[in-house]
Amino acid sequence: MRRSLLLVALLLTQLPAPARAQAPASDLLSLVPNEFGFCMAVNDLRGHWQRFEQAPWVKAFKQSPLGEAFLSAPEFRELAKFQRDLQEHLKVDWPTVRDEVLGDAAVFAYRPPDADNKGEQGLLLVKARQAEVLERLIKQLNKVQMAAGELKSLDEQQHQGVKYYRRVHDKAAPWWYVVQGPVFALASNETTLKAVIERPAQPAAVRPALRHAGAEKALAALWLNPRFFDVELKAKAQQGLGPDGQLFARLLEHWQALDAVVVTVDVQENVEMRLSLLARSKDLPAAAKEWFTRRGQASELWQRFPENSIFTLAGRTDFRALADGMLELTPEPVRKLVVDALGKNVGAAVGLDPLRDVLPNLGPDWGMCVLPASAGKDFPQAVFVLAVKPGKREPGVDQALYKAIQFFVGLALYPHNNGKAEADKIQMHTLKQGDVEVKYLAQDRHFPAGFQPAFALKDGYLLLATSPTAVEQFQRRSNSAAAENDDVLMLRLAPTELAQLIRLHRQRVVEQMAQKSGQSQAAAEQNLNGLLGLLDLCRTVTLSQRTGDEQLAWIVRLRMVNGKTP
Repeated sequence: MRRSLLLVALLLTQLPAPARAQAPASDLLSLVPNEFGFCMAVNDLRGHWQRFEQAPWVKAFKQSPLGEAFLSAPEFRELAKFQRDLQEHLKVDWPTVRDEVLGDAAVFAYRPPDADNKGEQGLLLVKARQAEVLERLIKQLNKVQMAAGELKSLDEQQHQGVKYYRRVHDKAAPWWYVVQGPVFALASNETTLKAVIERPAQPAAVRPALRHAGAEKALAALWLNPRFFDVELKAKAQQGLGPDGQLFARLLEHWQALDAVVVTVDVQENVEMRLSLLARSKDLPAAAKEWFTRRGQASELWQRFPENSIFTLAGRTDFRALADGMLELTPEPVRKLVVDALGKNVGAAVGLDPLRDVLPNLGPDWGMCVLPASAGKDFPQAVFVLAVKPGKREPGVDQALYKAIQFFVGLALYPHNNGKAEADKIQMHTLKQGDVEVKYLAQDRHFPAGFQPAFALKDGYLLLATSPTAVEQFQRRSNSAAAENDDVLMLRLAPTELAQLIRLHRQRVVEQMAQKSGQSQAAAEQNLNGLLGLLDLCRTVTLSQRTGDEQLAWIVRLRMVNGKTP
């Protein structure tokens, strides 16, 4: 029985595509006891299995060498055997189970052992479209297991006028189940099953949490109950009086304000994964409250980096507030050491107070970008960018940082160049790009072609780049600031552009793969082809953040080939 449930769970985690109209799992969520620690809900497999099968990227993956190898793996052969066993022993095929039994909704809830020595508890809930198919499947399963000796007895019992059954196994603990029309509940504990029978008249914590997180209609949603872990965290906070105990106590202030943690997976033409933290903002410490109450804003850098860059990371950070928040979590003795170290080291380097002068004038915009692949450059071009304001002190913070970088680069070059021939020295040069002064390093003999580390102040930003060319490409463009609904884009990866870069340097990549893995170049070539085939399936991978409305969420989206923008 456990083996079958594990196989079913494995299948559920691999099935894609969410239900957009109704969310049958929401009815089952009302049956989940509030004291459970975890709950996973799966919606509408029936209606979307076919959509998944017809997705262009899925067909392309199945036809690729990597897909063929993946589908021939032992795990998939085990799934094929499971389907044959269904047909042979239970007289039902997998499509019928998928569409008529699991097709509407399935919910799995779990309660780990707790500090009161209560054992773990599991609960499986299913809402079938065809009640008669569900009933026939259960009866056939009981019959087969009784004949095989795996099931010793099936005891009928009652609670509040509802019949339920106790399954006594040969070598395992008993399980209890109840069937009420299209709803099937299987529990590892009799008390849990009785709670399910009593549950419809009671509110459930998990359902509003999934609705608040926008996860009620997702393909799969995992709910974590923070209250289940309160006792353990409080005990750890009370155990230590030193820095560790103080840190746990401060973290506990944040944790106790959380109502739920929700993880969702949505798959249609594209793929979306989301992690949401739901909290009561009134109970949060001041440093964290803004994350759950204020809408985010996209960085201006999304209008400056090329849209087809291989990798882009950009955000907005109040560095002074971030430092204050981190110091607030730090125990007092450690906090003093950190502040003193910053004052002595950073302050001495730039001639300004790091907390009072430097941090308030950094940002909020910052980011980095690996530029699109170029056949004319052997080395990938990249640039790191940080907004810097002059401030009110002299010298200005922007100029102080620029000169500090120039000083430390020169300091690092001195021992390297000392005693070397002129051709082997790394030289620092200056060039002008309009009104922008660019400092860069050159060494034709040892640097890769196209690699000339550079730094500059441009348009209110401090730039560190792989070459003056990368500095020149940093400019305002026409593409709009990246935000989807209330989501603020933080990271974007273009796998197809990465594949193009790899193809430009294919022979070198193959040689490096063969050398590091100890395999032949032919084998390395085959592995590289599989990787390129996988990269070609996905146009972009993005990471976005959503804040406000008493939730903080991070969303990963994969825009697949020939798919629609999620």
